[in-house]
Amino acid sequence: MARSVYRAVPILAILLLASCASHTPTPAEADAAAAAQAASDAAQCQANGLQPGTPKYEQCLMKVADQREQADTSDRMAQAGRLLGRPPFAVW
Repeated sequence: MARSVYRAVPILAILLLASCASHTPTPAEADAAAAAQAASDAAQCQANGLQPGTPKYEQCLMKVADQREQADTSDRMAQAGRLLGRPPFAVW
């Protein structure tokens, strides 16, 4: 019984370390993701009836980017809170 536990410890350690590994996108993947995001932003602004090249269109693109950045920040803060054992919202 003790031998099987000692054999399982290295396997468990390897699995835990592997779960911590993160994927760093290649430059080509990052460029493709940025292009897809830009196309999505442009489509969203054009769906609102704005024409590319106009000041309102540029403002729309900045607004969409700001909203996405705020959502990403909020998601990261919520994730950090969960990692620290905090509830996702204040409980009164």
